[in-house]
Amino acid sequence: MADEATTALDVVVQAEVLELLARMRAEHDLALLLVSHDLAVIAEVCDRVLVAYAGELVEDGPAERVLNDPLHPYTEALLRVTTVGDWERRELEVIPGAPPEVGARLPGCRFADRCAFAAPECLSGPVPLRETADGRRVRCVRGEELDLSRAGAHGTREVAV
Repeated sequence: MADEATTALDVVVQAEVLELLARMRAEHDLALLLVSHDLAVIAEVCDRVLVAYAGELVEDGPAERVLNDPLHPYTEALLRVTTVGDWERRELEVIPGAPPEVGARLPGCRFADRCAFAAPECLSGPVPLRETADGRRVRCVRGEELDLSRAGAHGTREVAV
């Protein structure tokens, strides 16, 4: 497990650390659990991505699918406010609102107050983590109906995975 293993490193040292991790995985047939806020690193290193919001898993699937065709609005928002890939950067975007307080008990989706796509059913009760037809998992009542690949101001997203 590598928790923020490349945070605060310059790009040269970061590349060396990522190469070392990749070499160790290959030589020793290891799995690597990489915890990071850096989606560029995630896109480069990971086969599978799990996205958490407020302590709860909201999306899980193959890295290429999650990073290029997100199902959860929080995943889309993360991608919109980062510099993964060759996206044309405009002014810095932020996710409006604030996350819930630690330990807060919410009746529905923890992201609903910040979500541009929230519907009444998002607040009516617990939102289960559901498996989709393509084998991904998402905790969103509207996850499969939304086209989040075009939802943000960034346009078409192509992340090298």
